[in-house]
Amino acid sequence: MNIKDFNVGIKGVIIQDNKVLLLKRLGLDGAKFWDLPGGRIDGEETIMDALKRELIEEVSLDKNFEIKNLLHAYRYQKDINNGRGLMLLCYLVESEGLKVRLSDEHSDHEWFGLNEIIDFDDSEYFLNDEYKIALIKAFESHKKF
Repeated sequence: MNIKDFNVGIKGVIIQDNKVLLLKRLGLDGAKFWDLPGGRIDGEETIMDALKRELIEEVSLDKNFEIKNLLHAYRYQKDINNGRGLMLLCYLVESEGLKVRLSDEHSDHEWFGLNEIIDFDDSEYFLNDEYKIALIKAFESHKKF
């Protein structure tokens, strides 16, 4: 039995004014999907340092935010580069006054309330079921703080 190599990806579920942020993205294969800001850990970064860097790079989140608890962890269903697996960790990020400025990785963004996430239906852009779990957990967790 071979041990599989994995990359670790970090995603931020940003909640502000009781809404969560989703980003529109076009995949390399042309697929359209909703994404969360984040990415992979670089070099010797810690999980938190990687998430902070990605939030700054992808949505210009540079102040007035706090990374809270781990919401959801899962294995991405498809292998990535050279058969490597990908584990994604989704963290709650609370923000105030965020004015989103996107990187080139995403084409647009929208804020969604809990009911919109529960009843999510978009025929053009796909929302990963695992992201949906993290988003719902963000609303539940946000109420506790």
